[in-house]
Amino acid sequence: MLAPFENTSVIEVKEMPEFEVLNDLFVLEKDFKLVKLNRFEKIVDNEVIEDIELKNEFYKKKQLGLQRTFLKLKSEEKEFLQLGFNTVETVKEIENTFKELKEIDLILKNLEKNKS
Repeated sequence: MLAPFENTSVIEVKEMPEFEVLNDLFVLEKDFKLVKLNRFEKIVDNEVIEDIELKNEFYKKKQLGLQRTFLKLKSEEKEFLQLGFNTVETVKEIENTFKELKEIDLILKNLEKNKS
């Protein structure tokens, strides 16, 4: 059998050894360099670049999810107040969700600026 050896080679073995497949490692051909891409990177013309579209899509989905959570929490807070329940925990969740939404809005604005 052939088995992976030192990330870029293979060796012949009698039994297949345990190994971990690393899907985020790539070889840049121009200097035969092994690179690890982060979540928002890709290789174009043998260079590692940030994938703005992928990053933008990720944060828009996250923003949508947070907006839904925020609206649900606001609705729960209103119901709790009408029933006379303590809403301290819900208010904290609302504040944290709103804070995270503001951070994502800022990230998306910066991404739009970088696109232009």
